[in-house]
Parts: sequence; C-alpha cells; structure tokens
Amino acid sequence: MKKHSKDKCCAYDGSKFRLTANPHNELELLIIEAFKFDKSLQERLEFEDSNQTFHANEWCIGQHIEEGVEYIRRMAARYEGWKRDEPLLVPVCLLHDICKADEKFYGHDRERNPETHHAVLAYELAQVLLDIDNGNVLKLVKHHDDHYRLYRDREFFPGKKIINLFKNNFQDFNEIEMETLIRFGFVDRYRRKPKDKRDLVRYNDLKKIYKKETNWFMEIAKKSHLVDKHFIVFS
Repeated sequence: MKKHSKDKCCAYDGSKFRLTANPHNELELLIIEAFKFDKSLQERLEFEDSNQTFHANEWCIGQHIEEGVEYIRRMAARYEGWKRDEPLLVPVCLLHDICKADEKFYGHDRERNPETHHAVLAYELAQVLLDIDNGNVLKLVKHHDDHYRLYRDREFFPGKKIINLFKNNFQDFNEIEMETLIRFGFVDRYRRKPKDKRDLVRYNDLKKIYKKETNWFMEIAKKSHLVDKHFIVFS
C-alpha cells in the first residue's frame, strides 16, 4: 500500500499516458506536481499534434513525452553516458513539447516564427510558471529542436558557413551540454515500433529520415569542435 502511495505522488496520469518522476530528482517531482494541479498544463499534455509527418501514430503530446522518458530510463540502465545525462534528459523531456498547443506558424510552408516556436515558449513557461532556474535544463529545452532547423537550412550555408553558423548557435554550450543535447535528439525521435504492417512502413521511412538528420548533426558538431571527434551517442 505504501508503495502505491509513493508511486501516486511521483506520477501524473493523463487520458492514455502516465508520466513518472524519479523520487530522488527534485526537478522531476516539481514538474510532475505541476502537471497534477495545473489545468492549463494538463490541456497542453492532451494536445494532439497536427504534425503527423513526425508524430504519426502518437495519441497526444503526453504520450510522446511518456515514450521519451521510458526510452531515457532504458538507455540510462545500459550506458554510462546516458546515466550521467539522465538527471537533465528527463526534465527536458517532460517540458520540451509542453507548448506545442501554443505554437504559431506563418506562410504557406509552415515556417516557424522564432518568437512563437514551441521550444522558446516552453523555455519561457518553465521559467515563469514553474519557476525553474536550472540553466542547463532551460538551455536544452530552448535549443532541443535546433537540429531540425539547422538540418533543414544546411543547403543555404555550404562548406564552412554551416560550421560557423553551428558555432554561433551553440556558442554558450560546453562539451557535456552538447553531448546531452545530441542524446536528446535521439530521445525526441524515438517512436515505439507499431504492430500494424501499414504503420510499420511509415515507421521505417521516418526512422531513416531521423538517422540521416541526427548523423548529420553529430558530424557538424564534431567538425565544429563542440564535441570530441570520438564521441559515441550510445556509450
């Protein structure tokens, strides 16, 4: 009975997902506690992302976060690098897409407005509503989607230009923070393997896209000397 009570205080149950906190991580507990009592956050967790290109087969933002947290825990149990980063990766995962419902776009190609991008909004919400002052977590939340933007814009910055852009974009990141950011890229792209054969085709196609994108991001990070050239994600 005590175990059930303890689990309950460390978890938030949504419509079809459950988000849990490590009872020894105060930041995780703070975020889960906020989810339990703030209706606006609960509505954001239930938001169904209309971007089905990259969030296919997911019920809502809460489910995407749940899958990400579970993935982090599994990797942390296997690899020392992930274990080191887990205290940051889980809070970032809990917060990173919390403002997808508030995101706004402009233009016919759904170009992101930098001021209303969900990563920037989540960064601001974490500070103002949750009173989070952990600079590492805030930095990772704010920049968690940069790999997509930089990969998308790579053709406009050939040769050394993309490296210079990369360096400027992450000039306040140290090597450990950059490694954590790269690992979170794999978390954000993780999807449970579907059972339906038609969904499996799409799943495999997306997996190829994610792999190409994340490999490119790591390659440029190494060329920019922001991470060691021998850095391995799953280590």
